[in-house]
Amino acid sequence: MIILANIQAFNRNDCIGTKRSRSSRCTYQFQSVSICKEMFIHLYGIGYNRLCRLKGHYERYGIHPRTHGNTKTLPSNTLPQSITENVHHFLTNYIEENAFVLPGRMPGFKWEDVQVLSLSETKTSVWHVYTATCKASGEQAVNHGKFVDLWHQFCSESCCGRTHDRSMLDMSTEHHQLVRAANLPEHEKADCIKGQQEHLDCAQVEREFYRRTCSDAATTFSQTDVETNLNKMHEPCSFSGTMHYSFDYAKQVHFPSNPMQPALIYFKTPRKCGIFGVV
Repeated sequence: MIILANIQAFNRNDCIGTKRSRSSRCTYQFQSVSICKEMFIHLYGIGYNRLCRLKGHYERYGIHPRTHGNTKTLPSNTLPQSITENVHHFLTNYIEENAFVLPGRMPGFKWEDVQVLSLSETKTSVWHVYTATCKASGEQAVNHGKFVDLWHQFCSESCCGRTHDRSMLDMSTEHHQLVRAANLPEHEKADCIKGQQEHLDCAQVEREFYRRTCSDAATTFSQTDVETNLNKMHEPCSFSGTMHYSFDYAKQVHFPSNPMQPALIYFKTPRKCGIFGVV
């Protein structure tokens, strides 16, 4: 509208509603200073073609808001409502049958009830199942990109398992089966207890290996500290031995930090800073 007002102010021909073979001449000013067309285009951040379209619009309709030609019309690639509902029903049923609810245990999600699929499944594998189902039933299937968009739209609280969540998912699955084994036959109960015990044994082996590695690294470091001066420069890769490095957020502090915090701001939380430590 500002550009149309400028065209009206500095247009040499005010005849509106007639179609001309060429656009009428127009002078350009900015803050009462005459400028060229290139500077006018640069100041208002438009292109030459858009300026010509605005001048043509002014000659036909005057100062009037422009309306896009596709207003109140659906794009040609719009999916029918029935196909969108089929994707919604498929995702709802699939997640209800195959996902596990892990309340408050998934980092990076703000929802309390997060539904997690198996680690062997991805959005692509679920899409392949969906396309096979549509092919068997003779219905139209959507492409992978649209399927993922509808997943985020309808089932945003559901996600696929990640590699570092393997232990948590395995333990949750076994615990879920063990809790539901009350009315099962004895051999199925024994299988659930056996799977839970195997998981605990594996976790114990990993924990012992971790402790043994830390102990060996401490012994190696104490011997190296006596034999080698670690404060001097050494050649790269000149050390023959094994070390164990631990890294984590060692501490979380607030800034600005005030050990004598006034009582008036007791319930106000300042910004937090996580100090990352490597040992």
